Amino acid sequence: MLKKRIAMGILAGLLACSFIAGCGGGDKGTSEPPKPKPIAADLKDLPNKDVKVGINTFKLFTLKNNPNLHLQNTYSKGMRVAVIGRDMIYANVKDRLVQMQWDKDGLRMLDNNVDALSGNAKISSDGTRGIFYTNKRMRLNYFDSETKRIEEAQGRFNNLVVIPKGNADKALIWMNQGEIRKVDLRNGYRVGKDLGTVRKESRSRDADDKDKINIPQSVVADRNGDFYVGGNARIGTQDVGLVSVYDFNGKQKRVIGKEKREDSKAINSLTDIALTDEYLVVSDSSVDKQQLQIYRKNTGTLVGTVSYKDLTDNKETSIGACVNLANMPDNRVLVALSNDRKNIKDEFFILQL
Repeated sequence: MLKKRIAMGILAGLLACSFIAGCGGGDKGTSEPPKPKPIAADLKDLPNKDVKVGINTFKLFTLKNNPNLHLQNTYSKGMRVAVIGRDMIYANVKDRLVQMQWDKDGLRMLDNNVDALSGNAKISSDGTRGIFYTNKRMRLNYFDSETKRIEEAQGRFNNLVVIPKGNADKALIWMNQGEIRKVDLRNGYRVGKDLGTVRKESRSRDADDKDKINIPQSVVADRNGDFYVGGNARIGTQDVGLVSVYDFNGKQKRVIGKEKREDSKAINSLTDIALTDEYLVVSDSSVDKQQLQIYRKNTGTLVGTVSYKDLTDNKETSIGACVNLANMPDNRVLVALSNDRKNIKDEFFILQL
């Protein structure tokens, strides 16, 4: 009788273990890495390769640099490239606004001097037809890619990012270290009523504020009204990169990044940021990292990294190499790698996430 009870106990234990393990291997289904998305028709003729990011595999497509562009982004400034619609690319090249288009043969120059820019001007897209930028007279301008007209958006120096929420009739404006303010947009481009501060300047924030970014390198607004501020912060005696996330009304939601540079997951020197539906992409152009860091944007969890060398088929990159990023439709990110060498032309990629 005792032996029978022992046998029944062992059997019950085995059944319990089987249930906890997932009823015959259910965990295997959740641990399998996601498969890459099918290649879209407009990308199928471009050279491509797989890139591993954590357990994920994404596609990286190469755009041939036919115009032999050199961004020469010596100071690793953000927001030097922007995309309108599916295929229109703009860039700040030697303080000139340049207009290009991409197709299966790579980049094609349309206008190598749309307008003269102020030094290290940031450019941004309204997502549909136009580009905002600061001209050499330090005025905020708007270039309409359909009419080819240049309009004054505001009679002063400011950076501007459209908030693609609802009718996209709101925008964010800021000056270097200054506060970020929300404004109305009239006729799609003209700065109108000031709706107030949504992010204070660095000197006005409380000491315990988690947003310690001094000068924003890149500001990107999401379709739900959230906006992401990427930049570098001086914490103690060290500089680190951080991304602060705010909602439409300016309430801080989270800060992405590590405050200690010795943390292996820290962003050492943030150059640029971009968004997809699911991910935040950060370029870290520090000499000791030179990589893209990809996060789940809703949690701030680091998914994985892609080194600049992996972008270029493991070729060497120079000490001054940096990467600029821009949002594209269909969960794509434009990646522009500048080696900061006159004898090496910049490289352009589309990262499908």
